[in-house]
Amino acid sequence: MIRLALVGISLVVGAELIALMLAAHRIVAWVAAAMAVMVLLAVRRRLADRGPLPVESLVNDAEESLRDWIVRTQTLIQWSETTRGDWDQHLRPTLAREFFMATGPQQARDPAAMQATGRMVFGDQLWQWVDPHNVLRSARGEPGPGRATLDDILHRLERL
Repeated sequence: MIRLALVGISLVVGAELIALMLAAHRIVAWVAAAMAVMVLLAVRRRLADRGPLPVESLVNDAEESLRDWIVRTQTLIQWSETTRGDWDQHLRPTLAREFFMATGPQQARDPAAMQATGRMVFGDQLWQWVDPHNVLRSARGEPGPGRATLDDILHRLERL
């Protein structure tokens, strides 16, 4: 495309120079206009040959994004049904991040406000599974809360 534009500009300038050398000052503008029209038609033809972007690629991108989201969601559900250590490592950071984004950055800066808001939104029973400061290294092997708890937490986050 750049090469075509450079050739076109060269043709226009060349045609003008030839017309000026031949002392045909009256036709310089006409020759330049004719050459410019030819270049624009060539550019238009080149662009038309490329054709529109295939719709398939847009559809495939959407399908791929949906597939990735489904895989991530299934993985999170699987983590919820394992040990507390897996919950603390994989789910707690994600849930806490979603909670902070839903309640605003001012809550994250003030730990007391964050605790109070978390207890109001989730209740004491569920907040212990979202609270980012409630990671217990000694209880890593204990069973996690399970899918039902994850579902309750997500429903409450959704209401925010």
